[in-house]
Amino acid sequence: MLDAAKRYVPITAVQRLGFLLEIILNRRDLSDPIKEHLKTVNYFPVLLRPQKERREMITGNDWKVVQNIDIETDL
Repeated sequence: MLDAAKRYVPITAVQRLGFLLEIILNRRDLSDPIKEHLKTVNYFPVLLRPQKERREMITGNDWKVVQNIDIETDL
C-alpha cells in the first residue's frame, strides 16, 4: 500500500486514506508507513469530503484532514 501511496497523485487522496485507516478503522499497521511518507512531502489541510460545506480548516490530527462528515462502518 505504501508503494501505491508514493506514486499516487494528488496527495490529498493519500491524506484521506491514511486518516480513514488510522482514525476510523484503527489500522495503524497500514497507516503508519503512509504517515512516514507524508513527512517527506508538503501537504496542507484538506476536507474529508470536498463537496460538503467548508468549516474552519483546523484539523487536530497528523493527516491534516478536517472531518466534515460522520463516517460509520459495518466493521
